[in-house]
Amino acid sequence: MKTFAKMGEATDHLNLMEGAKVSGHYIDTSSKITVAEYARQWAANRPHRSTTAIRVRSLIDKHIDGTPLGTQLLSAVRPSQVQGRIADRSRVLAPGTLRLLV
Repeated sequence: MKTFAKMGEATDHLNLMEGAKVSGHYIDTSSKITVAEYARQWAANRPHRSTTAIRVRSLIDKHIDGTPLGTQLLSAVRPSQVQGRIADRSRVLAPGTLRLLV
């Protein structure tokens, strides 16, 4: 928990955090969810047809789960790591398959 000496400092901090949430830049560093767990939760909450859901689960199993990126905490992932993973996969996957991953 963060504390502040003055009410104005607390209000400024709150406004920054709320702005980051609205813009999509907020990162909850207290979360212990991994990239693979997040991908599975995301997929489970999508309105996919059954065949699409099976394909998405397969992509997560093959290309995220069990990889160094997949086992990392979501809050700790840097954009450069995601870009590196995409570059690595682009060496072995067809462009159409790669598009499904990004």
